[in-house]
Amino acid sequence: MAYDNTRESLIGNSVDASNHPEDKNNAVQRRRHCRNYPLKENFPEQNGPEPRLLKSTKEPTLRKILIVLAAYLGMALGGLILGKAADYILEKQQVLLVRATHINDMVGLAEILKEVETHKIRYNFLIPLVHVVVLTVLGTVYMSVTEKFKFVDAFYCVCASITTLGYGDQSFSTTSGRIFAVFWILASTICVGRFFFYLAELCTESRQRSFTKWVLTRNLTFFDLEAADLDDDKVVR
Repeated sequence: MAYDNTRESLIGNSVDASNHPEDKNNAVQRRRHCRNYPLKENFPEQNGPEPRLLKSTKEPTLRKILIVLAAYLGMALGGLILGKAADYILEKQQVLLVRATHINDMVGLAEILKEVETHKIRYNFLIPLVHVVVLTVLGTVYMSVTEKFKFVDAFYCVCASITTLGYGDQSFSTTSGRIFAVFWILASTICVGRFFFYLAELCTESRQRSFTKWVLTRNLTFFDLEAADLDDDKVVR
């Protein structure tokens, strides 16, 4: 009796399977999908945050140096543009020509004042330059010792920070380092801005001196005499 019941159930299952070919095909497809699906062990495990596209700590040293040069060249280009704008404004002024015309009437005093003014601008240029160099060395040494950066990474971080380019891959992790960064980044950024400002001023002053020398040493021409005859009486007083 039990044998007959078992036989009938097997026959019934085979008949049901033959009556539903779609279920059979779906079962076969599921088995194939399970065989083709990669196991969990095949996926690499990731510990911590996802890796970024630009990881400066893994970049070649040459690329970091090129980025530093690009940052400084970009700021230098901005300084040159400001210098050209200052030159354009100075060319519109008549004060320089008046000073050059009457410089011989000042009995050497103007020459002395001119030298003092020239050295003052040079000192104004050299002081921010020294500050930038000192802050760059200080930041590089501090990040190498305290934050455990490599020398190239520390120098890259310093240059990218003081030129406002930004260094987003790594930052100051210690409390003392963050306190140091607040004052160091502020001071170094201000010094870099003052450096390029006085660089533009020094270039402008150099152009002023060359123009003054040209005015004093050039020979008078007939066209200059005609321009000096304001009342058209053929007499220059």
